Amino acid sequence: MNELVIFLISVLASVPLVLLLSLIDRVKKVESIAQDLINSLANQGKSSESKRDQSFLGLDGRDLWQTLSGITTASSADLTPEETELLRAKYRPLLEKHVRHLFSAGVKDAKDGKVRVNPKPDKTYGTLRGELTVAIPSQQASALYSAGFEAAEASGEGLARVMASIGECLAQFEESVGIAIQSNLILDLIPAKKTDTAN
Repeated sequence: MNELVIFLISVLASVPLVLLLSLIDRVKKVESIAQDLINSLANQGKSSESKRDQSFLGLDGRDLWQTLSGITTASSADLTPEETELLRAKYRPLLEKHVRHLFSAGVKDAKDGKVRVNPKPDKTYGTLRGELTVAIPSQQASALYSAGFEAAEASGEGLARVMASIGECLAQFEESVGIAIQSNLILDLIPAKKTDTAN
């Protein structure tokens, strides 16, 4: 009987030890998975930074817009006026692309029967040297999207209003950041058959 009691005590004493060892092993596995996740997120941040188009002198998104607007940011404090002008020249095609994107998104949503939304004012585009986020003020982003939304069904006077709205946005861009976008961009955005009706 004593042997049975000793055996039961030793078994019961070993159960918590086995559970403790199992728990330690699982904690080590969770730590390993968490460390792998942290490392992969850190590498992702580095790789996205290396994808950034460095020809814009490290500026991107809102910082780039503010710099072109004449607002000095921490990133642009050392820029010369000549460098800022070079940035404007390189930024113009991307700004035009963003204008087209916002307008087209409005047209597509209207044609798909979706509800009008407030679009994101920024979007990342690929360039030959990497990626660059183009950001414009929310008010202009919304106006361009709304112009596209209305243009999907507009004709006559409605189309003239849409064209005027786009023209106002482009004029605000020139006033804000000193980038004059070609006026024929308006005609490129509106389908040819509709512009004949508007005239």
